[in-house]
Amino acid sequence: MWRALAYAPVPALLEYLPDRLTDRTAPRDWQRHPWYAGHGYASVRVDARGHGDSEGVPADPYGESERADGVEVIHWLADRPWCSGAVGMFGISRGGFTSLRIAALAPEPLKAIVAVCSTDDPCDNDGHRTGGSVLAVETHARAATALADVARPAGSGARGQVMWCDMWVKRLLETVEPFIHTWLSHPTRDEYRQHAGVREDGG
Repeated sequence: MWRALAYAPVPALLEYLPDRLTDRTAPRDWQRHPWYAGHGYASVRVDARGHGDSEGVPADPYGESERADGVEVIHWLADRPWCSGAVGMFGISRGGFTSLRIAALAPEPLKAIVAVCSTDDPCDNDGHRTGGSVLAVETHARAATALADVARPAGSGARGQVMWCDMWVKRLLETVEPFIHTWLSHPTRDEYRQHAGVREDGG
């Protein structure tokens, strides 16, 4: 978290994604978030459940738990004494997609989002589907990358905790089903696919 030097409460900006804030996105985080804080915002970077330092087991990115967690984070931020009660979200690719999905739920503190290079319809224009067709190479590559990411130990911020090894073992034991099995089991625009995006019914 990077906070503005201000006496009065300020709006909060949230970047919420699974890309491990302690290592994978750390270089860019340390470039962008201090800049936002220097311009009057509290800028917050949060790992999704089961990634990096966050507890729990990773969830399907097209499921409901990840965005439900995001809504909870938004309300938590809005209730902080240093926050004005207004929260914005932003993100690139997966972060932008998650911002769109959370905005579709219209949590009251969320006032604005910026989504860059992200899909609004994973069945039509996601990184591993185009026009409803499965892109075989991209689908397998993304699924393998996702599985490798969730198999990594907790980030450096959690390693000082006694529980970090337990967190890692829990992820390994409970994240044995690669996401690709779920993705390929929904080849058409069924309820799973419709709720994954925001184009048709707002989530």
